[in-house]
Amino acid sequence: EAVTSAAAATAAATAAAATAASTSPALGTFGGDNGSYWASLGLVIMTAPGLWSLVKRAPKASVKGITFEVPGPAEGQSLDAVASTIATYFTKYNYKIVDTGEVITFQGTYEANRGQGIALTFYVFLGLASISLVLSTIYSEVGNWWYALLLLTPGSYSYYMRNGTRTEEAKVKMVTSDDEKTTDIILRCDKEEIERFAKETGFIEKGKVKVKGILEDTPLMQSSGNSGSEAKGFGLKK
Repeated sequence: EAVTSAAAATAAATAAAATAASTSPALGTFGGDNGSYWASLGLVIMTAPGLWSLVKRAPKASVKGITFEVPGPAEGQSLDAVASTIATYFTKYNYKIVDTGEVITFQGTYEANRGQGIALTFYVFLGLASISLVLSTIYSEVGNWWYALLLLTPGSYSYYMRNGTRTEEAKVKMVTSDDEKTTDIILRCDKEEIERFAKETGFIEKGKVKVKGILEDTPLMQSSGNSGSEAKGFGLKK
C-alpha cells in the first residue's frame, strides 16, 4: 500500500508539472496580467513626454507677480527711501534700469546654475531608469539593453547649461494709498528672484505677517535706506 501511495503521489506531481509547463508563457512573452501590462505601458507613454517637458522648461524663467506692502510716507517711510532700496538690490545683482515711468523695468543676465543642472540630471536619471525597468519587463526579448537609455542622462545637463543663461526682466511699480499710510510694491519677475528679493529687503507680502527669526540677517531696507538714488521718486498714489 505504501508503494502504491508513493507511486500515485509521483504520478500526480508529474501531471501537475506537465500542466504547469503547458500553461507557462513562451520565452520572451509577457506572462503577467493584461491589466498590469497596459497600465505599465501607459505609464511609460505618459512619463517620456513629461521628462522631455521637464528638460525643456528647466532653463526658462518661472515668471510671477507679487505685491509687497511697506509703511508709507505718513508712517515715516519716504518713497525715495523705498525706491533707493529697490534700486540698490537690483544693482547689486547687475541689473540695469532700461525703462522708467509708472513702471520701472530692470534688466539683467541670469547665469545658468550648476546646482540646478545637477538636480535636473538626477531627476532625468530616475525617470529614464523607471522607463527602462518597465520596458525591460514588457519587452523582455530586448532585456537589459533598455538601460542604455540612461546614456541620455548627461544630455539634460548639457542642454540646461547651454540654454540656462538668459536675459531677465523685473518690473516694479509703487502705489501709495490715499492716506499715505502704506505703499504697495508690485513686482513681476522670476519666482526665484522674488524669493531672494523678499529675503534681502525684508519686504512682506501684502496680507501676510512676518515673524523674524533669531538668526535672521538685517534686511537691506534697514541697512541701505539712505544710500543711492538711482530710482528716486518713482511711484503713484492709489
